[in-house]
Amino acid sequence: MDTKRSILIVDDDPNLRKTLSDILRAKGYAPVAVATGQAALDQVEEETPAAALIDLRLEDMSGLEIMEEIKKRSPGTECIVLTGHASQASAIQAVNLGAYSYVQKPYNIEQLLVTIRRAIEKREAGEALRRRNRELALFNRASRAFTATLDLDQVLVTVLEEVCRLLGVVAASVWLIEPETKELVCRHATGRKSESVRGWRLAPGEGLAGWVARSGESLIVPDAWADERHFKGVDKQTRIEMRSIAGVPLKIKKGVIGVLQAVDTEVDRFNQAGLTLLETLAATAAIAIENAGLHQELHDYAEQLEQRVQERTAQLQAQYARLGAILRSASGGIVVAGADGRIIQANPVAQAWLTQTLSTEDAARLRETACDLARRAEERPETVLELTGLDLQLDATPITEPGMEETKAVVNIHDISHLKALNRMKSRFVTNISHELRTPVTTIKLYAALLQRTPPEEEKWRKYLDALEQEADCQARLVEDILQISRIDAGRVEIKPRPTSLNELTEVAFASHQALVRDRGLTLEHLLAEPGPVALVDPQQITQALNKLVMNAIQYTPEGGRVVVSTGKEEAEGRVWATATVADTGIGISEGERPHIFERFFRGEGPRLMQVQGSGLGLAIVEQIVELHGGRVTVESQVGEGATFTVWLPVSS
Repeated sequence: MDTKRSILIVDDDPNLRKTLSDILRAKGYAPVAVATGQAALDQVEEETPAAALIDLRLEDMSGLEIMEEIKKRSPGTECIVLTGHASQASAIQAVNLGAYSYVQKPYNIEQLLVTIRRAIEKREAGEALRRRNRELALFNRASRAFTATLDLDQVLVTVLEEVCRLLGVVAASVWLIEPETKELVCRHATGRKSESVRGWRLAPGEGLAGWVARSGESLIVPDAWADERHFKGVDKQTRIEMRSIAGVPLKIKKGVIGVLQAVDTEVDRFNQAGLTLLETLAATAAIAIENAGLHQELHDYAEQLEQRVQERTAQLQAQYARLGAILRSASGGIVVAGADGRIIQANPVAQAWLTQTLSTEDAARLRETACDLARRAEERPETVLELTGLDLQLDATPITEPGMEETKAVVNIHDISHLKALNRMKSRFVTNISHELRTPVTTIKLYAALLQRTPPEEEKWRKYLDALEQEADCQARLVEDILQISRIDAGRVEIKPRPTSLNELTEVAFASHQALVRDRGLTLEHLLAEPGPVALVDPQQITQALNKLVMNAIQYTPEGGRVVVSTGKEEAEGRVWATATVADTGIGISEGERPHIFERFFRGEGPRLMQVQGSGLGLAIVEQIVELHGGRVTVESQVGEGATFTVWLPVSS
């Protein structure tokens, strides 16, 4: 129904409703007649009428109430009050509340038709004024956008958004002609799935946009599906059924440079007024494109001038570039200081130490030390500066080259933290190994002396020999651990991976420690996952790692405690792992010691207090073996609550 000609009749007199409907229909209107106020409001919800004829006196509500509600729901509907028994004052009140006019019953039909025609003309004039205001607002916003920026993309986005808002269409797009290929390229689009159309290319003359670009003429297509020029691929890509399409060329003095296009899913959606609006916007957009091109040309010319300046100053910069390259490529820190010791220049390494990585106090100490050495550069002084987590060696050399009078010295700064760490590791190794060797040697000497004093036939000989054998085994394990670390560092550990059941490997570790567990009064449990996880590992190497974990758990668990060996599968980091876990109820590991337990020769406070023998190499060996298999070892522990070590290994495919 044409809503511009629709008339709503609200009157409880059936004869009047029929008579009015017939007369209005004969005059080309589209009347809808109802008897109650509620029916009138329901009709307004379903379809907005151009005008409403309302009787002031109805059964369910007054005409004034109906009119007020219609005005709320459809402000553009012009209401004409029909009064019979009501007073003229009521009719005037209705006009004051927003009614277009009132007609008294019995009314003159010609007078009523004139009133209806004028009411609709008023409504159409109001709509035209509002539409014109929206168009002027659009042009105002577009003009502000064009003058506010020379960014073509931002300008086009603004234009397309306003096209969709003003015309009420589902999508709009801008296609530009590529000068080299003459193809149409979608530069910007709005609406659903618009990102899938951006960058699309149409051959010259292809599609409706291609026709507009080639002909240079505007085009309205009431039903694109019936037009063979329409490129159906756009519908499939955007999932928008493009029925109505309007396209206008983007023109500058040199000719057509592109197409501005609006589309909608309804048939026959565009008229000449909408096309005129698009043409106006297209003219403005074309100017913006041309301005953006000129701006780009100016920018390119400025870059050429900049390049010429750079070429003329290249000789002067070459010397500084070479010096800068030397300073930047140096692995250590380099500081250039003046005669007063003040720092003139520093390479990135030294600059990072002075301004970023070190604390304020340590950076100040480094700066002060470097300045002091620079002032005494003739003596070629050296020093070692111990900072928080960093050990630096500094030495100064005087500068005697001609033309370098402003500079006096170069201070070289080397990070020797790794050397200090190696030295500390060596000291710890010597201390630990000395302790581990001294204790069994003392024990061996003691039992050797006892054997010398005891006749061979006595039973004590057997006890003494057992003790000697145990100490010798301890020494052998220590030596083997040291050799194993040496082989790993030298890359001589050969890994022969094959699909292996972790249940079988943990069963070996479980069975081989039964006697030791009984002697220590512990409980050893074995929990197997079913089906058991299969890992791609070297069985011998992983068995060695599991044995060390089980031995550690037994050593650090007091009598009456429990050690549990289990297997399973876990998902982490986007993949599935085969896991073997050794958990105990022992002394646990403190939070401060936990980050260091895999370091070589590290032994915590608990093992030393318990006087548990060990070199501090066991967990380091475990971690190295597991990492050689592409896995990792994790630990969870609390002091006094035990520890849980989990070995994560790649699952065999």
